[in-house]
Amino acid sequence: MRRVETAVMGAAAAAAAVFLAFQPHNTADYMRDAGPSLHPLINGDFTAAFAHQPAMGWFAILFRAPVAFFARHGSSLLEYQVGSVPCLLVVAALAVWLAANMRRNNATLLATTLVLGLAVLGPMNWHAVADGHPEEILGGALCVVAVIAAASGKSPLAAGLLLGLALGTKQWAILAAGPALLAAPRGRPQIAAVALAIGGAFALLPALGGPHHALTSATNVSLANTFIEPASLWWPLGHVHHIQAPGWTVEVHSLPRWLANLTHPLIVALGVVLPLAIVRRPASRETALTLLALLFLLRCVLDPITVGYYHVPLLISLVALEALHRRGLPLLTIISSAVLWVLVAHIPWGLEPNKVATIYLAWALPLAAYLALKVYAPTVTSSLGKWLSTSLPSSVTTARSSIRTPNAPGT
Repeated sequence: MRRVETAVMGAAAAAAAVFLAFQPHNTADYMRDAGPSLHPLINGDFTAAFAHQPAMGWFAILFRAPVAFFARHGSSLLEYQVGSVPCLLVVAALAVWLAANMRRNNATLLATTLVLGLAVLGPMNWHAVADGHPEEILGGALCVVAVIAAASGKSPLAAGLLLGLALGTKQWAILAAGPALLAAPRGRPQIAAVALAIGGAFALLPALGGPHHALTSATNVSLANTFIEPASLWWPLGHVHHIQAPGWTVEVHSLPRWLANLTHPLIVALGVVLPLAIVRRPASRETALTLLALLFLLRCVLDPITVGYYHVPLLISLVALEALHRRGLPLLTIISSAVLWVLVAHIPWGLEPNKVATIYLAWALPLAAYLALKVYAPTVTSSLGKWLSTSLPSSVTTARSSIRTPNAPGT
């Protein structure tokens, strides 16, 4: 029966992934990011393919190529849609594994369905695909799977391979290195060595097109933009400019160039310092996934030009964390997805930036604090949970305990 249930979930997740891949009605960023490399690659023009500098790692290009090949004679939109399918199937496979694990631990069908749906059809996944960036979903899923594989301790080489493929997908995947190494009960040198070898191989792949192509945008760190999006910690701290437009005044915030150039190195530094802060004690899978979510959240909060789909890796980390280590519904993922959906779909960032900034920081900062406490002071969050359970009215606690099962995830 469990196998039949897993097969049904797999078919549903795969169908949802294909459905999402074909939702965009335009190619968005694909035409200037992945397209100039992927299109000539699937048409056999390798020189032209490697002459372009894509805004992602080469694994994100090569992984799509075998499927996109079948759309090479179609429109650019069809090429993009078909090429997005493999990226979405990876997160679908992760979602099915999480859901099957939950069902084995007697999770409710509602909680399992929500995890499956949020992982594949979450609102920021829609945003990423609509904006031409399915590789964000691929990279986020690979990072989470790398941490889970490392925590299992079964195959350090497999964990290193997954981490290396994540590094070959997006630069920000370097943030997953610390959590993956912390979670590994053995084989940390092997994980690091394999990840560096694979990530480095993808970084050097453009050298096939000639030595002048050896460095791509995936290996270079360019000067940061001084402009600030409202979904950023820097928004209230930036210099305010008012630009007159027909019918209204647009408020724009910016950072000094020297400070803007420090934001990305700061994010990378936190990816090193925060794992080192707990390196002396063993990290459970739950701690590693929590740290991964925290780092992905800080990446968004501290980036001056954060947009909605930047949060895809965070949401995939959260849904994995709650699926594996939380009873009941994935509340953090539900709340986070809802807040980001409202911000992206219902508030014009150019017209109401201060409203966006207020809502965003009111969600992001408490979430960051909660995740940090779970990593660095777990007894505090545990005591808080016990206090809440004893402080709630008896009718509520009775209802909660009646739906608990002794084998639920996280026990």
